[in-house]
Amino acid sequence: MEKSEQAEQARKLLIRRAVAYDVVNLTKMLIQAREEKDQHIYYPSVPEGELGKQMVSDHVRGMTKTGVVYVADLDGRLLGAIGMHVTQMAEWSFDFGLINEWFYVMPQFRDSDIAIMLLKAVEKWADADINPWNDKAKPKMPMVVGMMSGQQTGLKNKFMQSLGYVNGGGNFVRAPHHEHRHEDDNNGRDSRVA
Repeated sequence: MEKSEQAEQARKLLIRRAVAYDVVNLTKMLIQAREEKDQHIYYPSVPEGELGKQMVSDHVRGMTKTGVVYVADLDGRLLGAIGMHVTQMAEWSFDFGLINEWFYVMPQFRDSDIAIMLLKAVEKWADADINPWNDKAKPKMPMVVGMMSGQQTGLKNKFMQSLGYVNGGGNFVRAPHHEHRHEDDNNGRDSRVA
């Protein structure tokens, strides 16, 4: 892909909240992710075949209604997605945070900033005053992001740590006091987070 073509795609890319009509394409994307050899989506009890697809579809449909799901949309084509749910961080605590269900970018777009843009969109939602679970007395809502990337452990660690997340033994944590900010999160591009 030529630089001008990449620039045009970046200009058209929209990071937005998922809606009901995204369920079919999100399901296809997550099924594709599960089939990749070094990129696994964690659905431990989901069988193969049509029953498994229906279970994933039902889960995705529920997450678009009750969770925090963002997609990378290029002219109606989904290139990546992150799905997180709000949870009580501990039984004895009144603190709420986000834990991811999936975080996936299609292989041909992994050299782009899509993963960063998806994660930043969720962070923006988590820290917004309109978030009903956001404790206004605390600067940031905690987030736990699990990433499975096969043999690419070093790359995964470097990527998440560069965004200010701490490795918590298989998951990456954005603590409530997280203040890391990139000077230029999108390399000078407008990420068009909606």
